[in-house]
Parts: sequence; structure tokens; C-alpha cells
Amino acid sequence: MSTLLNTVLILATFITFSNAQCTTGSRFACANCSTVSVCTYGGIEVDTFRCDSVNASLPFCSGNTGVCKSAPEGSCIQPSELCPRASDTFPNPSNCLQYIRCDAQKQAQTIRCSPSSYVYDHSTRSCKLRQTSNDCFQVNCALASNLNRWTSYRPVPKLAFYCSIAVGPMTFECSTGENQVFNVVSRSCVFGCPSEGRFPVPDDGTKYYQCARGVYGVVRVLDKAV
Repeated sequence: MSTLLNTVLILATFITFSNAQCTTGSRFACANCSTVSVCTYGGIEVDTFRCDSVNASLPFCSGNTGVCKSAPEGSCIQPSELCPRASDTFPNPSNCLQYIRCDAQKQAQTIRCSPSSYVYDHSTRSCKLRQTSNDCFQVNCALASNLNRWTSYRPVPKLAFYCSIAVGPMTFECSTGENQVFNVVSRSCVFGCPSEGRFPVPDDGTKYYQCARGVYGVVRVLDKAV
């Protein structure tokens, strides 16, 4: 009876570790993007281990092969928080001497302007000579006062940065609508006056924005019906 009980307990343990990633005939499989499953030929998971526990330079599990690699693949590729849009360039929130090149999968590559006297200019998607202190806009997300705080990117206000305590700096962009700026108070994209005058309200031919110059520059003062 004791032998039978031990057999049942051992079998129950194997069943508890059963995992859909283990397939019949495969000895290793990916439990998730960073963990390898050790499998029986019958498709039962008997153990797991993290890739970085074996080799820190190979932290990602590849597909269903259970092979650890240096870079993620397939659905494990996560977009960079510094890439609000694919196949474009954006400022580096924490360093105006650098910019972020985002590929088709929103993977980020940090590139430094050259020579060192140049800063990134988002309006031209290129680097330019730094002439005044205003040419360099950056946010220090390491400061406690900036954590979990929004900052408008003053040179191009349709962009905004968020210093996340969990993942670090994040870049946001107003990508729809003309003359849109990111409002850090409402955490949304709103109309921003590009100059004095009247500007039609998108998708509403009966209204327009009235913009006038004031102490703080050109501001939206009225929304009127035509």
C-alpha cells in the first residue's frame, strides 16, 4: 500500500507540472520568453529554469525549441517605450546629445550626435549645432521630483515624456490631427495654436479655433461657430 501511495503521489506531481508548451517528443520548450521547460517525451513538464541563470548573456528563450538566445524573437519582442511610432526617430528624453532610432518593430537604437557640440533637432529629424541653452531639452528621470511625472517636450510640444518609476522614461506623441499638442494636465492631445488667427475644428465645419497673442505667446482664446 505504501508503494502504491508513493507512486500516486509522484504521478500527481508530474501532472501538476503539465504544461501546454511541452509537446510529445520534445525534451525542452519555452515556458515563456525567459524560461525553459524540461519535458518528458510524453509532453509533461518536469522542471523549469531561467535562461539568465545559466548564461546572463543569453536571457531569452527562443520559440518552442527551448534554446536560450541573446535577443528575443517573435511575440517576445516588446516595443521600446521610447518608440511611440515605428520607423522614425525621436529625442532621447534624458540626453539631448542623442536620439532614438525606432525600427519597424519599434525596437530602439540610441545614436549620438556628432560632433559633440551638436544636439538633436526633432523638427528636422537631424542633429544641429547647439547655439543656446534652449537648444538642449532633456529630463532627468532619476530625480525623485520627476518620478511618475509628465513633461511636455518644449521644442516640439506634440511630444511628451513620462518618467515611470517602473520602466523609466517613456515617449508619447500626438500623431493624429494637425496642430495637436500633448497636454500634460489632461494627459491627452489637444489643439495648439501655431500662430494668430482662425483655424477650423477638425471634422466640424461649423466651428473654428480663435488664437490670439498674449503674455505667454499665442494662445487659444475662443471656440466659435462659423
